[in-house]
Amino acid sequence: MSGRLQTMRTARPAVGSAEAAELAHRHFGVQGTASALDSERDRNFRIDASDGRRYTLKIWNHSQDAEAIEFIAAMLDGLQAAPQAPPTPGLCRTRDGALLADHTTGDGKRHRVCLMTWLDGIFLRDVASSPAVLESLGSALARLDRALAHISSPAARRELVWDIRHVGRLGDMAQAIDSDDLRALILDSLDACTTRTLPRLAGLRTQVIHNDFNPDNVLLDAQDQRSVSGVIDFGDALEAPLVCELGVACAYHLSGHGDPVRDLLPLISAYHAVYPLRAEELELIPGLVGARLLCSVLITTRMAQLHPHNREYLMVDTRAAGRCLAQLDTAGVEESGRRLRAACMDDASG
Repeated sequence: MSGRLQTMRTARPAVGSAEAAELAHRHFGVQGTASALDSERDRNFRIDASDGRRYTLKIWNHSQDAEAIEFIAAMLDGLQAAPQAPPTPGLCRTRDGALLADHTTGDGKRHRVCLMTWLDGIFLRDVASSPAVLESLGSALARLDRALAHISSPAARRELVWDIRHVGRLGDMAQAIDSDDLRALILDSLDACTTRTLPRLAGLRTQVIHNDFNPDNVLLDAQDQRSVSGVIDFGDALEAPLVCELGVACAYHLSGHGDPVRDLLPLISAYHAVYPLRAEELELIPGLVGARLLCSVLITTRMAQLHPHNREYLMVDTRAAGRCLAQLDTAGVEESGRRLRAACMDDASG
């Protein structure tokens, strides 16, 4: 993947809270205070406006592709007209009526900037998992993907380090893993994924997908703590086989022990009821879950080396991902896929 490490090697934009508040006022006419939010490669701030409203200010990493940023901005704008989709951030126009502004930081780097509406709720990460929560997630993700199916852009066909279709190109990162046992599991799983799972994606239906439906990007209603109240962070959105969306989303809901089909079936069944999956797609989900887990371990380990000051945030899920890979390996990826297909197709026929 040409240049796949460019953004990983580039430090986040050098913008502090005071400067972020000034940007919100200068470009978008919003007066308020700014508080930094966690992020991997960009800079995000919560803006508490003087009129009581809240926003998210995003300063994109200067190494991000300009056409990709414009695609994401247009996608978020378009989703506001899709009532069936779960709530997503809306973009506020600049004083000149544009979706994006430009800002050059003190180090001479030029960044794109956007201001988004704030979505209320509690993060999925902070809620105990249950079949009811998983069913809500599956339904919301299916409704989101139905809306995204109507969005198209040449910029969506982009190369991205988190694209699970290219996990085979990350093998050299395994050398940065300290644990001999985990490194051996990673290399064995990588070989199985690239030889048996990924080739079967050829010819499957493709569309724009969110590609990062993880517990930090999903908000639940604060009262019932089950209904999805918002989906955020579309920075990894791209055009890919639809089933890759499920591979990414399900990777965060394995328990790390026991039966992976039992863990994932509530989410997948709920998705399938809203946006039906084909038999060949259902069979591939466990293998694609493994691909996402491989990406998580390899990329975050490498990024923690490149940016040690951000290590705690980057490595939070790495150990858990290793346990989940072992869970899939023990259960058997292909056997788990056959069981998922049978379960969902039997439900559909009944």
